[in-house]
Amino acid sequence: MKKTWIYVLVIVVVVIVLIIALSKSEAPKQPEEEGVVPEERTFKEEVPSVSLTEMTPDGGYQGWGELSINKSVQGNSLKVGGVEHEKGLGTHAQSSWKYTIPEGYNYFETSIGLDDGVIPGENLAVFVVKGDEKELYRSDPMKPGQAAVSVKVSVTGIQEIFLITEDGGDGVQGDVTDWLNPVLIP
Repeated sequence: MKKTWIYVLVIVVVVIVLIIALSKSEAPKQPEEEGVVPEERTFKEEVPSVSLTEMTPDGGYQGWGELSINKSVQGNSLKVGGVEHEKGLGTHAQSSWKYTIPEGYNYFETSIGLDDGVIPGENLAVFVVKGDEKELYRSDPMKPGQAAVSVKVSVTGIQEIFLITEDGGDGVQGDVTDWLNPVLIP
């Protein structure tokens, strides 16, 4: 009879161990209780690129005409090096336009050039990008008919960006300058 109790006791211990082991494994998820809000997962929302043509400058000036959105300062389509562009800022040397950089943007990208609508001649202009008063980019003097030049600079940690056009050394007459597809990129 002692052997029978030992067998029963061993079986009971094995069953208890199995029950404990199964209870520690992941239990199936239960339906949410009424009034209990599940833990919310948050994901960092991706910031889309933004065109400066959709932003209002915080200030600025230019030597002739007014800042033009999606057209040259002369009111024509944006055309540089024989290629038309849909978006951009039409300016004229001497000019400087300031934009506040919203949080989350790390790069400024654009293409630059003198607009094809100018009267050919000795029109030279220089394009400068500054960030918080620090020069980030300076072009060589550019002339009408020259292909647009692509520019990409880091603006990480920078609060304000300045788009500047300067005389290229021959006076400002005819310095119709275009900032093509100017965008801030996350």
